[in-house]
Amino acid sequence: MSNKILVVGTPRSGTSWVMQTLFHLHIPIFGIPNPANRDPSMQPNNKPFWEHPSALSGNLSCLGNSYCAIKVLVESAIKKVTLDPTDKVIICNRDVDKVAASMVTCIGRMNHSQHVERINKHKIGLMEWVGDTPHILADIDWARDNKIEAITAIKEFVGSMQDITDAIKNLISY
Repeated sequence: MSNKILVVGTPRSGTSWVMQTLFHLHIPIFGIPNPANRDPSMQPNNKPFWEHPSALSGNLSCLGNSYCAIKVLVESAIKKVTLDPTDKVIICNRDVDKVAASMVTCIGRMNHSQHVERINKHKIGLMEWVGDTPHILADIDWARDNKIEAITAIKEFVGSMQDITDAIKNLISY
């Protein structure tokens, strides 16, 4: 089994949805208590949306050889994180125009075309960064309409033995 599962994407690309899927598949989440012993009423996606400070800085050395998932935003990953051959990467993808529109609304700072340009640049850099490391593309727009298939693909990729019923029942809609 892999040491780390890195969930990577631009803001608004579905990284929180994938982290929540992993949580409900009982994959250990770095910085969150053991999902197998969690309080079922816990809503883990409160701010800061699954982002651990170490991941924001790109310093994943604190993980050691722990088997766990961690969310890494694309800029931190490309610039600072070195992948290990035993890592697995889930790349979150969403229609660029939808991500840009969401970023204009939620983040601001740039106009739609500037966000599109930045997102496309990051996608190219991300694929170069991942290289030969085992990875899958999680298309969040498709996953919304095909939740069972999307959860099953993630489960199989990470090697979870957990039944997907909990994930299907508890995932919030994005």
